[in-house]
Amino acid sequence: MGDLDQNTVGAAPPDLRTDRLDSWKEIALFLKREVSTVQRWEKLESLPVHRHMHGERGTVYAYKSEVAAWWTNRRAETALEEVVAPDPASSTASTVREVVGKREMGVVLTSVLVLAFVAAAAIGIRSFVSRKKPIPFANFTLSRFTDTGSASSAAISPDGNYIVHVQREGGQQGLWLRNIPTNSNTQIAPPSDELYGNLEFSPDGNFIYFLGVENHENGVFTLFRVPVLGGSRESVIHDINSRISYSPDRSRIVFTRYKRDQREFDLVIANAEGSGEKIVSKQIAASTSAAWSPDGKWIIWAKFKPGLSAGSVLDLVDPATGKEKTLIKSNVIMALPRWLPDQSGILVLVMDTDLPASLRRYQIGMVSYPQGVLKMITNDTNYYVSISLSADGRAIATVQSKRVGTLQTEAYDAKNAGQPITIASRPSAANVIWTSDGNLLVEQDDVIYKMDATGGNRVPLTPNDSYAFEPTSCGKDVVFSSERREGDGFAHVWRMDPSGGNLKELPTGTNGDPIACSPDGKWLVYVTLDSGKLVTKKVSVDGGPSILLPDVPPDTCCAVSPDGKDLAFGVRLTPGGPNVIKILDFETLQLKRTIAGLPKATERVEYAPDGKSFGYLIYDQASYALWVQPLDGTPGRRVTEFSTDPISRFAWSHDGKTLALIRSHNDSDVVLLRETSPSHQ
Repeated sequence: MGDLDQNTVGAAPPDLRTDRLDSWKEIALFLKREVSTVQRWEKLESLPVHRHMHGERGTVYAYKSEVAAWWTNRRAETALEEVVAPDPASSTASTVREVVGKREMGVVLTSVLVLAFVAAAAIGIRSFVSRKKPIPFANFTLSRFTDTGSASSAAISPDGNYIVHVQREGGQQGLWLRNIPTNSNTQIAPPSDELYGNLEFSPDGNFIYFLGVENHENGVFTLFRVPVLGGSRESVIHDINSRISYSPDRSRIVFTRYKRDQREFDLVIANAEGSGEKIVSKQIAASTSAAWSPDGKWIIWAKFKPGLSAGSVLDLVDPATGKEKTLIKSNVIMALPRWLPDQSGILVLVMDTDLPASLRRYQIGMVSYPQGVLKMITNDTNYYVSISLSADGRAIATVQSKRVGTLQTEAYDAKNAGQPITIASRPSAANVIWTSDGNLLVEQDDVIYKMDATGGNRVPLTPNDSYAFEPTSCGKDVVFSSERREGDGFAHVWRMDPSGGNLKELPTGTNGDPIACSPDGKWLVYVTLDSGKLVTKKVSVDGGPSILLPDVPPDTCCAVSPDGKDLAFGVRLTPGGPNVIKILDFETLQLKRTIAGLPKATERVEYAPDGKSFGYLIYDQASYALWVQPLDGTPGRRVTEFSTDPISRFAWSHDGKTLALIRSHNDSDVVLLRETSPSHQ
């Protein structure tokens, strides 16, 4: 634990791996104060202390770098108070004694009057210096505006009187407008196959902007706008991956664009009508969105940087030069930044990555500007999808969501869709595979459980001191990714037998996610970070150097054929084009075959146990199903019923007679956070 003094405060933040203070006691020791003192500072002076979203991990924690920044500001303020407000018990008394000793009473009276004037001035200066700004959303009310469980996006108008939101209905989406003062609803776009995402009001409140799909392009989004009371949509910008943010004079907008072939994000500025695009900056890290500051001097850009240095950063980008500087670096994930109108802070969605994966939920927080200190606004069991802020900064519209992963099985018939049987909805299932003896291994709440095909005889297989996820069949064994609850914060790949025994760590390094294994269990394909980019590699489970698979995209990797000879994955050859399946030789990595003509296919593929066909998900009219395509080119068939709930995972039993599926569903509703009487910082 480091010391905090005037020589170290304000220096560069320490390594975030050792930056955590995990209790009131550690925070107090760091500041060299009593616990009661730092608790008072947190309550009255906004000492940056965070509270866990899961009680198992303790009560509070803080980051040394954030506490150091807070301490720097406090010392500056305190130093001024010490200069202008001398201690009356020492300064005044000693002066009077000195003068009285010389029997110069006239000087005594003069001195006392001067000191009284200085003290009065000091009080005034201290009052000015210590005047506290309101803490945004320290106190707020939360109102629910929908109760259908089917909302997916929301935005509040600049004047705070309207909320527009997307409503899912029977596999379609429609737009609704709510007048907040009267609680009246108006449908401005009926349910259709159109997609509506990242809703945004124009600054004048006359238009609603949203991301949708144009000309059935696959995975490429277009920015549209529609009049606030309904009408025809108008295309503004093609190929965009974030919401937009206006410059203060409303003449320009900023957004991000993902270049999939290069796996890079561009930060782009354009004229408000979409013309005159200019790339301001490039980034290989994942990016959510950007926002223009109220004074027009900066663009705040949220980036996710997995690896040793940080979970995410908020970078300030000069829109004129593209030069960047970091406002805050943290091992939490910060996304979708929104400036407060007085530029005193930035609202962000925050996910605590120290929590197990099943408990990681985006909450709403605020990063102070220019201090760069993160404080939480919400801290509950919901998942917040977005942030939309009224022009006065007093109201936030967002969507609260809870995910449910339902585990199902159904008899597999290559010619007809089966009837699903629900095995479990609670706890939520995240992943599923089969064992050779017909049991299921299911990831629930970051523990891998073994159960029979009916959900019975459920027992945990992974250790209590670790989080476990991504179980993958590997010959007769199982590989999975695991992170120790009190470890280094990084995931490692492990192998175990189907009963949870014979644990062994595999040579993938840190932050590896297992994807597939050769049927003989000798080779593992996994995704990891390399020089800041996600890449696909394979490695012998017995050790040795890893082999880069440069042509296999990490976000759509992949399946090994049952005979161990081939590696298959889905990929989109052109932006917006249909997906194709590529098949490589597993040993030489040379392309053997490309299967096209799959217009409704998504990119995840799995081989059927007989190796003669593969399955992939299809998406049609806002519904999802599983499709099986024979490798001999004969027509494929849909083998599950369509449902509006996506299939997040699927797996065949080893005998090929049964399918296991996880259908994901989000219960989501629009809520409004309205600031009440503010506290002061």
